[in-house]
Amino acid sequence: THPLAMEPHRLYEEAHKQILTVLKRFGICAQLRGTDLNENDEPFLCFGRKDPRDIIYRGHKILGSAQRRRRGAVLQHGSLLLKRSAFASAFPGIDDLCGKNHCDGRLAPELAAELGVLISSWTFAKSQATLQ
Repeated sequence: THPLAMEPHRLYEEAHKQILTVLKRFGICAQLRGTDLNENDEPFLCFGRKDPRDIIYRGHKILGSAQRRRRGAVLQHGSLLLKRSAFASAFPGIDDLCGKNHCDGRLAPELAAELGVLISSWTFAKSQATLQ
């Protein structure tokens, strides 16, 4: 019944906007992909697939997410690439693209806090609307 869970695309958009806010604090001016989806083939690795709500930085996808919806529950999960993996070398991470180390332990707690604020603020707004 959470307002963000009602429309699948809304949760993607709001979560990714919050992530963009945190990335900007770290000097990473990333953006949502938008409608640049010119792809004919379906890549083998799901991270290679394109969605308008992907987060891209310097032309490369650095964040994608997915949802699983079952029995009144929503799981929003995703991947934020910090460094290129030896197992998927086609996908550079933030550190590869900007030459800085963002894996110093500060990024994850800030992302968690920002997303927590997103969820709690929407829950608070809904509870206030119910009381009125």
